[in-house]
Parts: sequence; C-alpha cells; structure tokens
Amino acid sequence: MAFSMIERSNQKPLNIDPSNMETSNQTLFNIQFSNTVETTASANAIWALWSNVEQWPVWDFELQRAWLEGPFEKDTVGYFEPKQGAKSRFVISQLTSHDQAEQQSYTFTVQLPLCQLHMRHYFVGLAESLTFTHEVSFQGNSAFLLNWLIGKRLRTVVPQLMQSIKILAESNT
Repeated sequence: MAFSMIERSNQKPLNIDPSNMETSNQTLFNIQFSNTVETTASANAIWALWSNVEQWPVWDFELQRAWLEGPFEKDTVGYFEPKQGAKSRFVISQLTSHDQAEQQSYTFTVQLPLCQLHMRHYFVGLAESLTFTHEVSFQGNSAFLLNWLIGKRLRTVVPQLMQSIKILAESNT
C-alpha cells in the first residue's frame, strides 16, 4: 500500500471538475439525449398512443404492464413494470395538451437514487409535417452513473419503440 501512495504522489492530480465534462447539453449531473421521427400520422393518432398508458406495452416492447392511478393529467401517479426489472413509480410532471395545438407534450418523472429520470414526449407541427420526439434526461448527483447503467439501453430502445409508434399511428390515421 505504501508503494501505491508513493507512486500516486508522483502523478498529476486528477481533474474531476464537472464543468470540464460538458458536452452539448450534458454535464456530470445533467445528461440528456433524444430521438426525433418524422411521420405522416396525425397529431391525434400520436397523442392517443401516448395518453393511453395501459396500452404503452403495445408500442414499448420493454414493458409488461403500465397504468395510472387517475386520469392522464399533471401530477397523476402511475406505474410501469418492465419485462426485466422492478416495478417503477412515475408522476406526470408536465402536460401541455391543447386541441389542434402546434405542440403537445407530456413528461413523466421517475425518482431514482439521488437522481430523477425525465421522459419528455412531444410533437411539433400539423398535418403532413409532423415530427415527434422522445427526450430522456437524468438529473441529479447520480446522473452520470445511472446514465451509464440505464441510458445505454435507452439509447438503443427509444429509436425502436418510436418506430413502433410511427407504424401504429400511421395505420390509425
């Protein structure tokens, strides 16, 4: 052990300043990524898939079950059970829903150890120029670690489930 201490003392100190780790919208305590898809589906078709929580497993193949403890509105608590892993509690933390609005969105938040996972879903445009986006962000002291543990899988899964939404929404338009 004394050898490692002597060896370490001859090396430069580690620079772990979180401000040096910023890349685009990312810091050590706030990591964000998103995926956007263009579709010919109507805004109503996308919104119908998003707002029917019990049907999330139809387009999110990672889920076994999902449900809300009330209506699809801000501050409503819900749960989802992945096919692998433990049941998670979430809260609809943001909701913007206006009929025929150019942008509708909702965010659900999952409280993780020393971190929050925010899943924001929104679309922009009307008629033939509609795009929809799923944005994932980890915020808090363990964001970097949880992004490494969970985010890697989400970066693979989110584009796939968005294609499922696109296919289902376009077939219902």
